[in-house]
Amino acid sequence: TSAELTLVAADDATYEGVEGFTVSVSNAQTNGQALNDASADGSIADDRAPDQPPSEPPYGDLPSVSVTAIQAQATEPA
Repeated sequence: TSAELTLVAADDATYEGVEGFTVSVSNAQTNGQALNDASADGSIADDRAPDQPPSEPPYGDLPSVSVTAIQAQATEPA
């Protein structure tokens, strides 16, 4: 028994390089008989800037992170 699964990637303006994913199937049955669990790996390649290395994102494609201190001092457990 086989089935085809089509995944459609959402296009955006962010360069992300190649991203991987895994599809898992479990508890599948056909005609009342249980099938083996299975999984398959795949990858999605970014079509925005194939000549742009992932280590050098284009201008404006950098993450923004805000950090707020809640305590004036913090200690790390030993």
